[in-house]
Amino acid sequence: MTSITNTTGPSSSVAVTYTFTKHDPWDTRLIPDTSLDEFPAYTIKSEQKRQKLFGLIQTDGGSYNTVTTITDDEDVLIASLLWNENLPDTVIYREGPTSMNNWMHRPLLDARGRKYEWRHIEKYRQLELYAEDKPEESIVNFIPANKDFETGEITPSKLILTERAAEIFELAIVSFLFLEKKRRRKEKDAERLANVAFNRMQRGW
Repeated sequence: MTSITNTTGPSSSVAVTYTFTKHDPWDTRLIPDTSLDEFPAYTIKSEQKRQKLFGLIQTDGGSYNTVTTITDDEDVLIASLLWNENLPDTVIYREGPTSMNNWMHRPLLDARGRKYEWRHIEKYRQLELYAEDKPEESIVNFIPANKDFETGEITPSKLILTERAAEIFELAIVSFLFLEKKRRRKEKDAERLANVAFNRMQRGW
């Protein structure tokens, strides 16, 4: 839970804001602030499964991996992410399975061939999406959950999409969730290594 938050958001008109029902982005629902059918709610669920994903990946039947699935409000599977400990995660979305590394290096394209890019804003430790033809202004902003330490009230995480982002809202949501997972795991790994180094220093190693 962070107390340093970029609350400015996109300056263009907002088309939809999705609110996370839980702090954990891999076990939550995304609820839109509109009743328009154009913007469905999404359920994100993670569970342990044998290393066989929808018949696409077959490995040792005695091994398990975490699989994250994204479904819409009609329970239609939109995308999946197979977590791997020693190899890049595997993304399954539209064109089939691909490694997370390969998927990240492909440009995000809309139906008209326009390109989009996620940027990591170090100051706020969060992601923002930009259109290549309008690089000065973000079209998707993630506002992390924030706790008011005086009242104890927690403001849930939100994903804010402008009208431009609404044209690619499904791709924006899927790519955000997968990249945020990678960002948080990288952050936790860095913290773990820093703690190990600190403990060794304390013991005089």
